Amino acid sequence: MDYLNATNEQLEQLVNNKDGYAICELAERCILGSKGHEQNLMRAYQLYHKGEKMGFSEAYAGLASMYEYGVYLAKNQKLAAEYCNKAGIAYPPPNPLSWRMPPPNPEPMPASGDNAAFAITDIEKCNASAEEARKQGDYYRAKELCNNAINKINDTLRRTDIFIQENERDEIDNLKINAYWTLAFTAYNEQQFDEMDRYLAQDDVIALHPWGAYLKAVAHRITQAPQNVLQQDLQLLVAVSNNSRLSKEEKGDVCQMIGDLILDGIGNEFNYNRSNAYEYYKMAAECGNAYASEQLSKI
Repeated sequence: MDYLNATNEQLEQLVNNKDGYAICELAERCILGSKGHEQNLMRAYQLYHKGEKMGFSEAYAGLASMYEYGVYLAKNQKLAAEYCNKAGIAYPPPNPLSWRMPPPNPEPMPASGDNAAFAITDIEKCNASAEEARKQGDYYRAKELCNNAINKINDTLRRTDIFIQENERDEIDNLKINAYWTLAFTAYNEQQFDEMDRYLAQDDVIALHPWGAYLKAVAHRITQAPQNVLQQDLQLLVAVSNNSRLSKEEKGDVCQMIGDLILDGIGNEFNYNRSNAYEYYKMAAECGNAYASEQLSKI
């Protein structure tokens, strides 16, 4: 079903059949007053509330946005954050009044076969802007852009009028992973380590960004996580230590952290000893890790 291009009458019928996607699509039209539907913020809230009762994640995200930006509801950042958590998205949520707003004189839509490429380019720009915002310390903006990218990805995948080739689907999957990676890195920067863990646990995030294993270990040492958690971190670090996706500097970080955990006694479970720590520090030092070079002289 192409929910984005369905008529309002079709959506109403699907809403009566408790179709979650239809509920959220119609709610967005009620917020924006778009696609032939008059703006009706009360109805938007009622629809999202209906979706909430069904446990539909996009309904949680919609309510989060309404509370965050005071759309029909009184602003309530605490509730917005709670709904973000239920939806599995970062706080703050995207502004609903920015969703799918067409330009004043929109260009003709590209041919159906080109829509996937058009969407991919748009999402790539969104991800790049999010990472740039993170680097500049604008974490609020970074999270908003990441959530916008994820929403665009989900909308693209729901559409049935777009033919997505296999290589394009792989690109879209990677774009979603990259959005979650930026969310994870942003959460690390903000020391929101539970959120960081949740984003790093998304499918293939560590596979595509193996340095995330290092961030996990750093965060867990800071928070004095239980030994079994640190043991899992050590196993993951060893598994990714030779990953070709790691830069030289990142490999140095990973090997240095393995050495640290072994010296902390975390490696005893796996029969690691000081000589193993020495070898990993040596590899880290060869990657230019100054701290590892210092540790070598102490072992």
